[in-house]
Amino acid sequence: MLPSHLADAVERSRRLLDLAAGWDDDGAQPISHSAYRAAVAFLERLWDAALLGDGVVAGLGAPDVGPCADGSVDLWWSRLHNDGVRLLINFAVNDNGVVVGEFFGDNGGQLTVNGSITSDEVPTELAAWLKAFAASPSSAFPVNRLWLNRLSPKQLWPS
Repeated sequence: MLPSHLADAVERSRRLLDLAAGWDDDGAQPISHSAYRAAVAFLERLWDAALLGDGVVAGLGAPDVGPCADGSVDLWWSRLHNDGVRLLINFAVNDNGVVVGEFFGDNGGQLTVNGSITSDEVPTELAAWLKAFAASPSSAFPVNRLWLNRLSPKQLWPS
């Protein structure tokens, strides 16, 4: 069972499934139910990992759960006002109909992490990165209400 701050974020995000085609007035696709379920399941896995003693999500606040124009779903954590830490995880259905998560996180360019989520496991490199910042002095990732999550990871952080 998710703690109240994550359960509340999930409950608020259910409205994403009601978005019709064109919800952004620019041809956006409806949100994929599969991508949404994958995003919620990933939050549950993060919490389960913490309950098992890994400490992966200890001190993390709830993410902003947002829609993307391609029908994918973003999980976005940010504490930009403090030390520039941000993490974006995007869940999308690929051309083969499989949901894949892609993540990118950094702390103002000093330590970055990126990769894919292709299984039910939290990727090792993402877990280590989350532990490092969950244990840092500003341990809560407050929700950033900027709708940057309408952009893809490539749009936010070009190579």
